[in-house]
Amino acid sequence: MQIRTKLTLIFSVIVTVIIGIFFSLIYFSSSVYREREYRERLKAKTLSITDYVLTDGSIDTGMIKIIAKSQRDNLISEHLLIFDQNRKLIHSIKNFGKLKIPSGFFSLLEKKSFAEGVQDKYEMYGSFIKKNHKGYYIICGAWDKWGYSKLNNLQSTILILYLFTITVVLLAGYLFAGRALSPISQVIEQVNTITVDKISQRIHTNNPNDEIGRLIITCNGMLDRIEESIKMQRVFIASASHELQNPLAAITSQIEVSLMKKREADEYVEVLNSLHEDIHDLNKVTLQLLQLTRLNRSDDKTEFTVFRIDELFWSTIEYYRLKYPAYNLKVVIEELPSDESRLLIFGNEALIKTAIYNLLDNACKFSQLKEVSVVFSAKQLISIAITNDGCTMDIEDREMVFAPFFRGTKTKQIRGHGIGLSLVKKICDIHGIIVNYQTPGNSSTRVRLEFPIYSESQV
Repeated sequence: MQIRTKLTLIFSVIVTVIIGIFFSLIYFSSSVYREREYRERLKAKTLSITDYVLTDGSIDTGMIKIIAKSQRDNLISEHLLIFDQNRKLIHSIKNFGKLKIPSGFFSLLEKKSFAEGVQDKYEMYGSFIKKNHKGYYIICGAWDKWGYSKLNNLQSTILILYLFTITVVLLAGYLFAGRALSPISQVIEQVNTITVDKISQRIHTNNPNDEIGRLIITCNGMLDRIEESIKMQRVFIASASHELQNPLAAITSQIEVSLMKKREADEYVEVLNSLHEDIHDLNKVTLQLLQLTRLNRSDDKTEFTVFRIDELFWSTIEYYRLKYPAYNLKVVIEELPSDESRLLIFGNEALIKTAIYNLLDNACKFSQLKEVSVVFSAKQLISIAITNDGCTMDIEDREMVFAPFFRGTKTKQIRGHGIGLSLVKKICDIHGIIVNYQTPGNSSTRVRLEFPIYSESQV
């Protein structure tokens, strides 16, 4: 069922129920008023005869008829009945029809002296009096033909008006729902025009402050993120294809050249060493691509634990020194806290080790003297600063330093793939680590990591 139909039905049901309640109250109040007004008329006739009997002390049929006729309020099928204390009819004035008084009504009059009731279509009012040691039942009954006729006419009128109201409400509700949902229809039309080729197109709104306007703003924000993701995906695919193609092409060409003719054993060893280096690079870029892809997945659940950052730092330094003994790492410890709990951090130990290792590898790669300075500090925040000498990036390249596959114009001659720093940035974002790229001099580059303070609430 469409929203427009639902809104129309809900609106119509609510309005018709409310109007139905008002119409019912009108009919009920009219019915109560008719009954009360008619009973008052019967009461007046009954009390006039009762007053006469109490005053005179006898039942004079002629005088009672005179009193009854003197009253201008004539009722349809009016009956005036007088019974003695033995419930024997001693006087009656009847117009049309026959009024039967039930025995229970006599008993009610004996208890209350005055009472009212209904018998068939007749409404009754009666009194019980005692005069000169005699008891009399005086009962006046009649049929309110015109009152019921008015009620029936009112009922028919209300029913017709109610059916007419339902029709009008359904039509008005349908038009109202259509008008209320017209902005959504416009949004649907605009969204249907947005494709992959037109991903930069946005949804327009006339009123950004209402609910639909805020929904459109939210959708536009989502489109911004989708567009950015598509752009990154395109760049990623193009760059990844290029980075994978180069080592594969190099491997293929070397194998083809080697197979063109028979060679000496030393030449085959040289080719195999070159192939091994190319395959190593291919394996490295593939692993980094897989790791970067996994970290970019929103459904990836990275397991965090509590560990000491100083122990991780030293294990990474020692691992790098053993793997690349040709590089000179100068490690400086500025200050260590007396409270060892300040060295605790909450995160994924393997990922943070990868980030530090990539920064060391990148610094050594671009260091002309193969010397890198590493400063570990725990004064206020835990920080690790890695500095290397060599040419720095151009100003226009620094904003893209952490972009995947980006390489500065001055570093393209150095072998690399442009994935390491982007992987470092992603790992830092996951852990809330602040990473700063600095150029303290024209011939040095520094990357500084600032770790968040650990608290037990993070676990």
